[in-house]
Amino acid sequence: MSANTLSHARRLPQASARTGRGGSTGFLGILERWARLAYERRALSQADDSVLRDIGVNRAQANYEASRPFWDVPDGR
Repeated sequence: MSANTLSHARRLPQASARTGRGGSTGFLGILERWARLAYERRALSQADDSVLRDIGVNRAQANYEASRPFWDVPDGR
């Protein structure tokens, strides 16, 4: 992934920073974040080449990101 794509894809709100949107904090927030990461990585692994091209990611980058475990949270999250 390009640096811009990675930073954009990883810029989801932290559970502890959520307010006013029904988000949870603490342990429940961590579980929600892990579930979201698992879902996103599974979707990335199943995306076809045209979708990956649209988001500026090649197959090797998608496979690398998809292979990471759900608890492997990117820095800044």
